[in-house]
Amino acid sequence: MSGFLARVGIFVAVFGAVTGLAELLGASNLGVAISFGAIAATAALMGLIVGRAERVPGPTAAPERSPQPRRPPPPPPRRRR
Repeated sequence: MSGFLARVGIFVAVFGAVTGLAELLGASNLGVAISFGAIAATAALMGLIVGRAERVPGPTAAPERSPQPRRPPPPPPRRRR
């Protein structure tokens, strides 16, 4: 559970930091600053998801099966005379 809380903390911290930075840099209003915060938080969330996907081992490859021996084709049917 602590890994989940850490990821949520990163998400919230990025949102707050970028929103505050946008306000300090002169965003025209709070809505614009929050928009920049949401964009940055979404980018951080994608980074967290992709980073986790790279660390989690995927399914192992199925062992290769040896090829089955091929049977000879059946003989053609005999014609009746």
